[in-house]
Amino acid sequence: MPLHDDKNISHTWPNIGRRLAIVATACILQPATQASEGGGTNYLPGFYGDFGIAYIPESGTYFNNLFGYYTAKGKTEYSVAFDLPSIVHASDWQVLGGLFTTGIYPMFLRSEFIDTSSNVDTRRGGAGDLYVLPAGISWHWNNFYLFAYEGVVMPTGSYHQGRDLNAGRNYWTLDNNIAFTWQFAEGSYEVSMNIGYMVNSQNPATHYRTGDEFHLDYLLGYYPTTEFGLGITGSAYKQVTADSGSGAAGVTRLSEAYSVGPALYYNQKIGGKEICWSAKWLHEFNANSYTAGEYIMLHTIFEF
Repeated sequence: MPLHDDKNISHTWPNIGRRLAIVATACILQPATQASEGGGTNYLPGFYGDFGIAYIPESGTYFNNLFGYYTAKGKTEYSVAFDLPSIVHASDWQVLGGLFTTGIYPMFLRSEFIDTSSNVDTRRGGAGDLYVLPAGISWHWNNFYLFAYEGVVMPTGSYHQGRDLNAGRNYWTLDNNIAFTWQFAEGSYEVSMNIGYMVNSQNPATHYRTGDEFHLDYLLGYYPTTEFGLGITGSAYKQVTADSGSGAAGVTRLSEAYSVGPALYYNQKIGGKEICWSAKWLHEFNANSYTAGEYIMLHTIFEF
């Protein structure tokens, strides 16, 4: 989000635009291939790389909605619409000199899988796996912001072994993250990046443990006005350790994928309340464990 605290500079951003841009992963199910279980992951490109991702200078409670649509077409067609209406609280409790933050991200989705060669057309909707942010700490030094946090993906979504589509992945994930935002040129530009490392538990139904996963999301932003921003965002995802367990016998490929695309930011007041919006489109490429697809995402945030 637009960032600056110096009131003597022309780019002085609105209050909520200087506060919070926490984002989350979500379980997006991919068509099955030979890398990670079902070729899928609890990592979702684009939800980390947003405007001002590490910028949390003030305490407060925020509504943070993440809506997206993903589609991929190859030998089969897959699409999913998903929404995370989330609550995030940045407390005034300081830990190691930084603000302590928590959050909860329920997810709802509707997915469709089509395989014309076998006349399969499957649809599924409902609640997905829950993402919880039990602990995060943010720091601020001049124009540099740092945010370290632990995320947990809980297997709460509907799952049944052998089903074409599931709302959840049926295993736990610890998502270790560190993010930074650096603003410069009197607040007109920013560089934001999030680096994460995911450790997965074994799926008890399939005895399959997806290997550890590295992910990186970034955004390069420019603000021509206090209300409007432009950006380039992207991601890199790579599985770094092999899958294990009796259900993973014979699986040797490590999952990998990348994405890039444009992003927009807008800040407005509705009914006296300041609301921040960001939108992005991500084109996925070099995906070696599933068919690369397209993401469209809308992020909305305001303080209670």
